[in-house]
Amino acid sequence: MPSPGPKPEWWVYILRCGDDTLYTGIATDVDGRLSKHQAGRGAKYTRGRGVLVVVYRELVGCRSEASRRELAIKKLSRRAKNLLIENGLRGDRELMGSNNVGLDRLPTIESSPRDAARTQRPHGCPMASAK
Repeated sequence: MPSPGPKPEWWVYILRCGDDTLYTGIATDVDGRLSKHQAGRGAKYTRGRGVLVVVYRELVGCRSEASRRELAIKKLSRRAKNLLIENGLRGDRELMGSNNVGLDRLPTIESSPRDAARTQRPHGCPMASAK
């Protein structure tokens, strides 16, 4: 029996809709997912909202980590999301201050010393066991 190939890498992405709202999602193929959104086969939220443009994408690793990152981004204020889009912010605390409400909720993608002892894929995703 052939061994399964490597697990796909997951991305978190933000779309700017034609009505200037933002939609956050996860996918293994952001361009393919965008095509589905544009064809009306993506999330209900994006249907009928006009032109969709990917304004931010971040390679995260495994699905569970992508889901956690997606939730953290969805909880951000619109201002914080725009800063993320403009600066490509990945847990960078330099831009955070009292005016950047919500950015402090973005988890960093760095591993802790405790995590360094475990064998992991990037960003804390467990590796597939070798057979």
